Amino acid sequence: MARAYVLLTHAEIEAYFEDRAQVKVGRAYDAWQNRQVCSSLLSTVVMYYQARAKAWSVTTISNQNAEKARNFYVTELRENHGIKEKNLLSIFLPLGLEHGDFDASLLATLNSFGLLRGKLAHESIKTHQPIDPKNERDKIQKHILPELRKLDSKISRLY
Repeated sequence: MARAYVLLTHAEIEAYFEDRAQVKVGRAYDAWQNRQVCSSLLSTVVMYYQARAKAWSVTTISNQNAEKARNFYVTELRENHGIKEKNLLSIFLPLGLEHGDFDASLLATLNSFGLLRGKLAHESIKTHQPIDPKNERDKIQKHILPELRKLDSKISRLY
């Protein structure tokens, strides 16, 4: 059951990051579509799209490049598979967060948690050391979730 707890918790954290990002980019795009309000988040996503797709165009935002940028970002978001530092940065840097916005201990904890999840999901149970359920629960409850709340407030301020 401890293995399942780790696997499911990892999946929920990953889904949380992806859902938060998709909602933020969706709201920014909707504000553009409905009121022609170009948020800094949308500007950042458009610049990210143009850099990644090598699709540099005019410096003003149009309906077409806003839609292309949103679609490009959402497609990349769907291809995310993890909660390690590289995953978080690929999700949130295009939305305007900076590396310094992430707590270093959270990143380290998520990196090790992601490694554990990978071992549990992809290796035979016979090769695993027993998992201490209390240790894993405490790691999530005391180290990951409080830091995720702090990160969530930074994500909430993105616009």
